[in-house]
Amino acid sequence: EIQRMRSTQDPIAGLKQKILDWEVATESELKSIDKQARESVDAEVKEAEAMPAPDATPKILFEDIYVRGSEPEYLRGRIPEENFYYEKN
Repeated sequence: EIQRMRSTQDPIAGLKQKILDWEVATESELKSIDKQARESVDAEVKEAEAMPAPDATPKILFEDIYVRGSEPEYLRGRIPEENFYYEKN
């Protein structure tokens, strides 16, 4: 069932087919693009895996998830007494 869904409703496969149908690119050009994309992702993954893991602190868990200035004043935790306040810069 999963294979059938992927073959009929996969947006990437659908776009590739449309590109081929419209003769925008050839099969070999698409394979080259795929190869370049995979190489790029593999390089980024290798770089990320070489980095040290960040400290798992509540502060770091809530950084860089909002545009500066748009974040709420605080974020509630699991219990009413647990609140995480954002630093004002």
